[in-house]
Formats: sequence, C-alpha cells, structure tokens
Amino acid sequence: MAEDFGEKLQLVLRKLTSLENMVEGVLQRVNNLESSVNGINGVAALSAKTDDFEKAVGTMDRSLTFLNSKIEQLKSRVRENEAALKSRNSRILCQDVHSRCENLHFFNIPESTDTTEENAKELICCFMERELEVENARDIEFQHVHRIGAKKPDSPQPIIACFLRFHDREKVFK
Repeated sequence: MAEDFGEKLQLVLRKLTSLENMVEGVLQRVNNLESSVNGINGVAALSAKTDDFEKAVGTMDRSLTFLNSKIEQLKSRVRENEAALKSRNSRILCQDVHSRCENLHFFNIPESTDTTEENAKELICCFMERELEVENARDIEFQHVHRIGAKKPDSPQPIIACFLRFHDREKVFK
C-alpha cells in the first residue's frame, strides 16, 4: 500500500503540476483579455472625446455661418451707404456749382494799406464804375463780398463777390 500511496502521490503531483500550468495559461489569457478590455475602454474614451469635438466643431460651424451672414449684411449696408454717400456728394456738388454761378472773382484789385479794415464791397463798386463802366453799380445788391486766400506780399488777394440776383451778375460779367 505504501507503494500505491507513493504512486498515487506522484500521480496527484503530476496532475497538480498540469493544473498549475493550466492555471498559469488561464491567468495569461486573463491578463491578455484585461489588456484588450483596457484598450477598448481607451477607445470608448476616445469615442467620447470625438463626440465632444464633433459637437464643438458643429457649434463653431453654426457660429461661423452666423458670422458670415452678419458680414454679408454689413457689406450690403456698406454698399448701400456708399451709394447714398455718392448720391449726396453729387447733390452737394450740384448745389455748390449752382451757388457759385452767382459769384464773380476779381483779381489784381489793390489792397488797402491802411491799418483799418477795408470795405471790399466799396472797392468792387468803385472798380465796376471806373473800370467796367457799369451804370448804377452802387444799386447792385450782394449777398457778400470779401477777399479770399492767404495774404501774399507780391500780389493782392482776389475778391469774391456773391451777387444777390443772377441778372446783376450777368450785367457786370458782360
């Protein structure tokens, strides 16, 4: 029996060694499976991050679309304002030209050397009577008469006369 017991003990030891090898193989497979599961968890985390990025990109895309529409609206308003400004400038130019049609410039009329202020209207009336031989020059009404431009030591400043009536201007001009 002692021999049987030794053989049986040897058999049990072989089976335990075999079982131990099998358990090590199972443990190795469990470790491999655990690594795979951890990799899958990483993929899930990446998938969640990808979803977050897609949401952020969608939000940015909507914001960009909104901003582009606002930019187009502003460009349209700028074009409208430029057209309105061009129209107003044209009208102002027409009004300016129209208002100037009643003006005459007089050049080379000597400036007063007195320290007192000269009367440009009186100078023009005298000039029209003496030089241009306009009758009743003092009866002509002006909106304003004044010298223009900066003073120059070598030549007198021109005088601009804005006539109240266009026909008076034409009479003097002829």
